[in-house]
Amino acid sequence: MNFSRKYNIAPFCFLVLFLSGMSLFSQTSDKIELQKKVVANGQLFKKNIDEAFQQMDELLEESLRLKDSASELKILDRKCRYYYAKRDAEKLMVFSEQLKKKSEDYHNVQMQGMSHIYLAETYSINQFYDKAIKELESSLNILKDGDTTDVRIFFTRVNTLNSFANIYNDKGEPQKAVEKLLEVVKNYDKLPDPEDVKRYQYINYSNLANTYVKFDLKNAKDYALKSIRLKPASSDDNIMVANYFVLGMVCKEEKKYKESLDYFMKSYDLTKKSGELLNSEDLYQNLVEINRILGDSAQVVFFEEKLKEIRLSTLESKYNSLQKIMDKDATTVKEKKEKKIPIWIFYVIGASILIVIGGWIYVFRKKQETKEIFITDYDELIEMIRKDDPAFMFAFEKLYPDFSDKLLHIDPTLNKSEIEFCALLKLNLSTKKIAELKFIEIRTVQNKKYRIRKKLNIPPAVDIYNWFASV
Repeated sequence: MNFSRKYNIAPFCFLVLFLSGMSLFSQTSDKIELQKKVVANGQLFKKNIDEAFQQMDELLEESLRLKDSASELKILDRKCRYYYAKRDAEKLMVFSEQLKKKSEDYHNVQMQGMSHIYLAETYSINQFYDKAIKELESSLNILKDGDTTDVRIFFTRVNTLNSFANIYNDKGEPQKAVEKLLEVVKNYDKLPDPEDVKRYQYINYSNLANTYVKFDLKNAKDYALKSIRLKPASSDDNIMVANYFVLGMVCKEEKKYKESLDYFMKSYDLTKKSGELLNSEDLYQNLVEINRILGDSAQVVFFEEKLKEIRLSTLESKYNSLQKIMDKDATTVKEKKEKKIPIWIFYVIGASILIVIGGWIYVFRKKQETKEIFITDYDELIEMIRKDDPAFMFAFEKLYPDFSDKLLHIDPTLNKSEIEFCALLKLNLSTKKIAELKFIEIRTVQNKKYRIRKKLNIPPAVDIYNWFASV
């Protein structure tokens, strides 16, 4: 009897093993199919990020069901790239944190590095530059523990350097950004395959052109043309969006307005095709200016509306992401039990910033609903300067709508931080007052005044405040 039982159980064991094997084979087969879908989604992402985004939630659910951590991290990374391209700081922060946690759970060094890059970009959008720099330093430190022969680690390190350049651009320090980008170029020159070098330098030269355009149009043009010469066959992408924009800026400076418009419209058309919104605000602003010069009032109105839309969208995103940053920092302070600065002070300051930005979102919405122009008074502007409110220039331009245009007509290379400093002079703020409001040294203000005087060709004998009063 005992022998019989032992003998009869064998088919059952075989059946269990067979079914387990079939299940394992089926799961492996499903993972392979999922990985193919993830690759296809990545290819679609290069062509149209909005269409690719529509597939991501389903792919993420499938990767979780199949416990495919590699696919899960790729989709989370792609979602971060999507929200970065859309300049949606709120959702970028949410998915950056998700990517950070998951990559830590799965001990994926490369994706941990990427998560810190995305967090840095979120902080930079909100003008927390010191926090952004710390995130990038964390990325580089984490990547040191990675496999130096892994090409993904190499590319993530290069992406970190690119992000450093982005932060310096956001800070209004394009020269420092160029230094980082030139370091990136040198890194790619080390690749063994010449075709790989061409493919990546196509991107790097475009990034350099897009940075040089802020202060050196000659180098900007040279690098844009270098990038175009390396452009892959039959490829029009977001890299060409930047190249066309740079060439449009160069032609604008040379007063070749029709050629400038042609380049800007090529950039705009590709933006619509790809779904990317990076640098769209600058593009729309220039399309307004060029169409105004060429006398096309219909196009001026069209792109003014586009400009309002993207500014409102960016402002809302900043408002919501700032709320998350404030909550995150409050939690960190509480956990560390830092008693030097009472936490209620942090909440008061943070709440004040949120109220100001939230108020401006409301104003922008009401303006679009009623088409009325909102005029901000002088005291409100001063308070916004004191709080380093990112909406200051939007408010200032309601009082002086042609101010930026007039300055850029004199010197198109003026960057945003320089125009903002000119706005302070327009408001007749003294050197001492500017230093107080911006928390900088008086000598720094004096140096800025000197550079502005030189760039705008203001004669030494002319009082700078009188000059700005007439602008």
